Amino acid sequence: MPRRRAFRDKGESLDESDVSEDLAEVSLDLAACEVAICSELKPQPAELGSSKKDFDISAYSIGRNMTPIQERWNAITIIPNAFYCLFYLFAGKWISQIDIDANRGEAADLASVDEMFPGVCIRYQLFPNLHALPPLSVCAVALGIILHCPCSFLYHWKYAVILPQGLPRIEHWSRRLDHSAIHLCSALWSYGTSGSWSYFALNMIYNADSIYRHFEKEVRPKRNQGRILFSMILYTLPLIWRGESVLFSHIWSIFAVALWLFAAYPLGGWSHSAFHVVMVLVPPILLESSCQLPESREQIRVAALCAASALRGL
Repeated sequence: MPRRRAFRDKGESLDESDVSEDLAEVSLDLAACEVAICSELKPQPAELGSSKKDFDISAYSIGRNMTPIQERWNAITIIPNAFYCLFYLFAGKWISQIDIDANRGEAADLASVDEMFPGVCIRYQLFPNLHALPPLSVCAVALGIILHCPCSFLYHWKYAVILPQGLPRIEHWSRRLDHSAIHLCSALWSYGTSGSWSYFALNMIYNADSIYRHFEKEVRPKRNQGRILFSMILYTLPLIWRGESVLFSHIWSIFAVALWLFAAYPLGGWSHSAFHVVMVLVPPILLESSCQLPESREQIRVAALCAASALRGL
């Protein structure tokens, strides 16, 4: 460029080589400027990831905002299942009257059921209908619900009320704990529906991995929801293997309504409470189903003998 200015001062003309050199210099300068500007404007990988994450969380949160009252009802509606399970266990509802009547004759033939099954029969006035410990499969179904209840209640009653909507709430440890307890419940229910320790172990591995993923730094709601849905499929599959396809259909009919309420939010902020209310229908079905497992029948027979002997005053 200085060379071209010197030619102009002298009134001389530029030859073709000079023009070519000047044009080449200008082209290089423009290219350098373009590279510099693009590098400044181009988002860095971390920025891209952050923007995508913020967008996903924002999209997920649209239409799901709830008032403090609605969150409190979310907490309240999680309680009935836990109390029902405690009642089912301690009131001896897992022993049917048919089982007791069927074992009256055997109980009458025994000199003492307590001597036949030492330490098995329970004689406790506070729980007069708890004649023996429930089967493990029944306990597994009840325990899953009982353990999940305080975790979900804590999140909905306290932290979902005081934390702002969006990322602070979704990333909070109480929400992660709530979802992790769902996976623990799913693992326990897999034993309650199958009575198989091997199947329970496989489900425990999957659900333990899912719990780990819930506590990763980046929260991925869609992936986490998909893993919860798959855990539901896993603990209901044994119903098909056991030939209880009608029961399987009943449970998934309930799930269909509940999942629609959860995903579509047709009732606005009250949809989550409605989701909890619909899910109340599932535990009684699973508890009754677990009583029909071959692994449960022997313990129920022993409990029925204890009940029959107590009624006869043996």
